[in-house]
Amino acid sequence: MVRPAGQGEVTRKKIIDNATILFEQKGYTSTSIEDIRKFIGISKGNIYTHFSSKEELYFQALEESFKQWKVDILEEIKNLPSAKNKLYAIGKYYSDNVSYGLERTVPEFISTVGTDEFKIKARYLIQEEFDLFYGIINEGVKHNEFKLINIHDVTLALYSVFTNLSMTKYLLDSVDDLDKTYENVITIFLQGLAKN
Repeated sequence: MVRPAGQGEVTRKKIIDNATILFEQKGYTSTSIEDIRKFIGISKGNIYTHFSSKEELYFQALEESFKQWKVDILEEIKNLPSAKNKLYAIGKYYSDNVSYGLERTVPEFISTVGTDEFKIKARYLIQEEFDLFYGIINEGVKHNEFKLINIHDVTLALYSVFTNLSMTKYLLDSVDDLDKTYENVITIFLQGLAKN
């Protein structure tokens, strides 16, 4: 029986979308191909037709998640007039989407994945996210919003805080508190970057 045109891509997307849900819920290590098979209701053979391994499936899910993140962030900041405004908008986005995506599972994946190929690919995705922050801080320096600084070091510090604040949500009483925390972090950084 001949499969309808595009059916393979539909199945592939269904596998990625559903695997993403499980990876987000259970993490990389605790999610098996059998878990994914049961969750979707298809055969393992069907999964392996599209993905050679759990590593490949996870990475494809991660890549899709990062693509969506980039589209969303760029949409959020595209019309904002300053680097300062962009940083606050990104802080709000992170606060609103702190449980969104697979980002929190990346360290687990990198530390447990067997092949260097996928470690390198995951690092490349993280680098893209870092580069967005770098570009905004660099823009602030070029437009005299921020004093002349070591842009890489400042970006590394801010990016580290942003990506690790997701753990803070467990210490706070509400989403509003998390919004305020991101806002406070940006304000503190901006005070350090302000031109005298």
